[in-house]
Amino acid sequence: MKKIIVLLSVLSISLMASGAPLIVKDGDNIGFLGDSLTQFANREYGFILLVMGALKADGVKNLKYIPGGIGGDRSNSILARLDKFLARKPSIVILQVGVNDVSWGKRGVELPQYEKNIREIVARCEKAGARMVLVTPTLHTEDTAYANNVKLEKYAQTIRNIAKEKNIPLVDWQKKMREIIASNKIQADKGNHLTIDRVHLNGYGNMYLACAILETLGMEKRKIDSFIPAWKKIPSMAPLLNAWNSPQYRISMEDHALLYKEAQKHKMTVDAYCRFLIGEKIKSLK
Repeated sequence: MKKIIVLLSVLSISLMASGAPLIVKDGDNIGFLGDSLTQFANREYGFILLVMGALKADGVKNLKYIPGGIGGDRSNSILARLDKFLARKPSIVILQVGVNDVSWGKRGVELPQYEKNIREIVARCEKAGARMVLVTPTLHTEDTAYANNVKLEKYAQTIRNIAKEKNIPLVDWQKKMREIIASNKIQADKGNHLTIDRVHLNGYGNMYLACAILETLGMEKRKIDSFIPAWKKIPSMAPLLNAWNSPQYRISMEDHALLYKEAQKHKMTVDAYCRFLIGEKIKSLK
């Protein structure tokens, strides 16, 4: 009996060391459901494409995905269009919503109704046969002390509570954002560490959210880390002379870091430095 116990203990330790298996299976149809962050993640540098590419590179076969993000969506509007989304038969639904519920003020959704809406979305997705992954809502501006972000923390806690209660995999993106912003390790201007406009994700934001989703899906960290060097080379949405909805300057994270260093030498933001360079070039042409 002691030998059996020892063998089981060794097996348990071995399984823990190898990490949990991927919860994504061959042939899965992953639905990404949310607001404009999810809508614009369906770009070549967005977290949806990063996640899907990493899963396929890891050997998951015959994967499909449903881009289900709509700008301005709140939990109530997602609930209103849920049947149409579920008609596309997702086998996994990755849900992130909440920033508009708070930032839209009177046109938003208060916390009690938000919780009710999320529970209804989860129940209907599960009834349709989809496995759920919940993502805490993104911050509204990168100022973590901003009033809307203080309020959003309660919305994030609601997601955490539902995930724990129903044993649903959780991507705690809001917590991760707070940690990254506090670390100040990203070479970007203040207020644009993870976002292009203090809300919508830039290259760094898409990369780190993709990492968080993949980790929650069960991918080993060493594998996730192996994708990062290539991700940093992808021309992506940088906070540089850009609008979040139609980025014209596809600057990679690597290139943005180079510009940041030069801008620091001139005691400028990257955006101001680029405008300065344009102005100097125009002068030289006259």
